[in-house]
Amino acid sequence: MNSDPGSPAGESCAIVGIGASAGGIAALQKFFPNVPPDSGLAYVVIQHLDAEHESVLASIVQRCTSIATQTASEASGIEPNRIYVVPPGVSVTVKDRSFHIEKMTTTRTKRTPIDDFFISLAMEQGENAAAVILSGTGSDGTIGLRAIKEHGGLTLAQESAEYDGMMRSAVQAGLVDMVLPAEEMAAALADYFRHANRIASDGEADRRKRDVSEQLSRIAALLRTRTGHDFSGYKDNTILRRIQRRMQVLQIDDPVAFYERLKEEPQQVDLLFQDLLIGVTNLFRDPQAFDTLERLVIPKLFENRKGDETIRVWVPGCATGEEAYTIAMLLRENAPRGAASPKLQIFATDIDERALEVARAGRYPAAIATDVTPKRLKKFFSREDGTYRVATDLREMCLFSAHNLLRDPPFSKLDLISCRNLLIYIGPELQEKIIPIFHYALRKDGYLFLGSSENVTRHGGLFATIDKASRIFQRRSGGAIQKLPEFPLAAAPRRATQHARPRATGGGAQESAERLLLNRYCPAYVVVNAAGELVHSSGGTGKYLELAAGAPDNNVFAMARRGLRMDLRAGLHKTVNTGQVSIQNEISVGTNGGRQTISLVVQPLPPDGAADPLYMLVFRDVGGIKPELESEATSDDVESANVSQLEKELRETKERLQITTEELESSNEELKSSNE
Repeated sequence: MNSDPGSPAGESCAIVGIGASAGGIAALQKFFPNVPPDSGLAYVVIQHLDAEHESVLASIVQRCTSIATQTASEASGIEPNRIYVVPPGVSVTVKDRSFHIEKMTTTRTKRTPIDDFFISLAMEQGENAAAVILSGTGSDGTIGLRAIKEHGGLTLAQESAEYDGMMRSAVQAGLVDMVLPAEEMAAALADYFRHANRIASDGEADRRKRDVSEQLSRIAALLRTRTGHDFSGYKDNTILRRIQRRMQVLQIDDPVAFYERLKEEPQQVDLLFQDLLIGVTNLFRDPQAFDTLERLVIPKLFENRKGDETIRVWVPGCATGEEAYTIAMLLRENAPRGAASPKLQIFATDIDERALEVARAGRYPAAIATDVTPKRLKKFFSREDGTYRVATDLREMCLFSAHNLLRDPPFSKLDLISCRNLLIYIGPELQEKIIPIFHYALRKDGYLFLGSSENVTRHGGLFATIDKASRIFQRRSGGAIQKLPEFPLAAAPRRATQHARPRATGGGAQESAERLLLNRYCPAYVVVNAAGELVHSSGGTGKYLELAAGAPDNNVFAMARRGLRMDLRAGLHKTVNTGQVSIQNEISVGTNGGRQTISLVVQPLPPDGAADPLYMLVFRDVGGIKPELESEATSDDVESANVSQLEKELRETKERLQITTEELESSNEELKSSNE
């Protein structure tokens, strides 16, 4: 099939999926009049309509565009410069650039046609796909957008949608590249794919990849400073692909210009960080592997375990929580009944604070009904506003917390570690360090569950294979590492930049070593005067401070992130007045889409002849679990889990109280108005 040679997508015509509810006709009427007739793109419109509703959408769309519009049909090919409307009551997927249509199940809860199409489009087209969310209620489309982004495609959502449920669900999940009015979307899509096609046709793709690689260490340094996370140990190809995708979204060709853009606009670093964290996950992903886990491992965990003992599971890289909740369901289903049943505790960790918030809430789009059996759906979920909410007892089993596998020490005395599809993103050098750490963290005869492309081949002395196909391994006795390695595991950075600092003189090796220790291992800090004006800043402060909008302001209070300002002001005020060190604990700071609990230390600096006294503000993350020796009890972990759960319940209670207060105030105002 040939497309217009002058089209943005060239010979490999890109496909744009457009999701909208039945009430989204107005948005479609704004979108399609602005589609260039020679864009070279194919557009597929998916709506929520029951089979009994006759659709006239194709004729409505045709009236507002000169582009040929037709209803999608089984096995028909997808051609450029065409608009296809999906018929009502069916699930449509794309394979080999042709439509495949199935009648939708009569079970209403499984009707997620937008997700179905977007997921198949992502697998079919990869970078040559785009997904658009227009006006619509519910959350259909969110899971599909994640697949589109994971495979390198473009995602858009309508700004100021009349019905904004689908848009809000996608944006809150951090899955949308552009939020635009419907009338501006067509031009943005055409520009995006025209830019992509120009790079491909000019043969610049390989050269640009090399140029991006040369800037990789500088970009990784910006990420480390802004987010506190070091990506230097991740596989280059993974990082390069995500960086090139961000460059494509911004339509920047020159990697140096992209680096300068990141420096000038810290929010672009946040967006790149979110792109680096995107991964496809779902409940019972790879069902056969979880069936094997349930058959060969889960029953073993309960053998000879008493009611006062705890079965402990760790899920590193848990993302939005689906893997943790999958294991929670398997444990709950296989646990003995009555008082003899041991306690169940799942530690689920990730570096993505936004994903952890989704996991803690335990609320997922209706599309999960395709991955969970009706029996489990009824037993472990409740229906809430077009979504499914994980049952309270399952949520209470799972403790979700921020933890970096490369930086933070592991949990210990674990019965099972489930680390699926995380190691594939990490370089072989770090993988060699992580597998022994898993061995250290497990109890005697504990189990390790990896992804289908991951293995422990080089560590046969540490793990025995239980099921090769499902990547299930068991800890061998002996051969354990005697102590944990130094953290962080990743060296920072791997490559020397072109702008290296001059070599130290005078102090020589000692001065260089001290500088390296300070840069790599000390907590982030700033130096300010009594008024809070910034004098000096270490690396890594971007997690706690950011430039405010508008004219530059070097006042630390203006730069404080959400939740930090009051404690920052109080701590500095106390130290200025008393001349003593002040410590503020349990400060919850909004950072990178989530919350980070920190302690703040304000330390007066010795006088050095300066006109104004200076003070050092030190930021320390709290909540990391320290490793315990094999002989030590695990009550600290249990207590930490209980405290976190209580804090979570208190936070939810405060939120409900606030809502109730606002409702009462609103009712009082209405009553007052009616009396008047």
